[in-house]
Amino acid sequence: MNYKVVNINSVSKSDYQYYYSLMSPEKKARVDRYKSEVDKMRSVTGEMLARIMISEACKTNPENTVFNYGKNGKPYAVDLSCEFNISHSGDYVICAINDSPIGADIEQIRNLSVYPDIIFTDKEKEYVFGADNEAEINKRFFEIWTFKEAIIKLRGQALSGLKETDCFNYDGNREIIATEDYIATIVY
Repeated sequence: MNYKVVNINSVSKSDYQYYYSLMSPEKKARVDRYKSEVDKMRSVTGEMLARIMISEACKTNPENTVFNYGKNGKPYAVDLSCEFNISHSGDYVICAINDSPIGADIEQIRNLSVYPDIIFTDKEKEYVFGADNEAEINKRFFEIWTFKEAIIKLRGQALSGLKETDCFNYDGNREIIATEDYIATIVY
């Protein structure tokens, strides 16, 4: 397993233009529909990371990678023997790659006035809301959220599967990358 996290503000205009040019017409059209430049930057940065990491792992050129999508929208590299997953939030994009299924999610930790706890199991709710202060509740909320999202993405499931996913019963590998403002979880 390998991963990279990139701040979108560190991507040069020439890299942005180059990796945008490599996108499929459908992906370009999707990027072009975004109203926010930040959303465009996140999407192109994810494409860039995936192409770079896949080319390193599979000994190919970034230009030769062709992407397609599974039943629930999980991307894959056509005719290449690696799995990858991309996520973005705020100013950061993460791409994780592996030789077997992998899921990754990153979220900017923020204060929530309402917590959608309906997607959490009782044990997960106890963990999240058992914290001593609001900052720790927010951190734990996004820790569980990214864990659940990463599992769903690993499985190639629809987001409706979040409710049935119990983090505390996951028996695969897990890596957490955390800063004061962001948390990412990779499962494989």
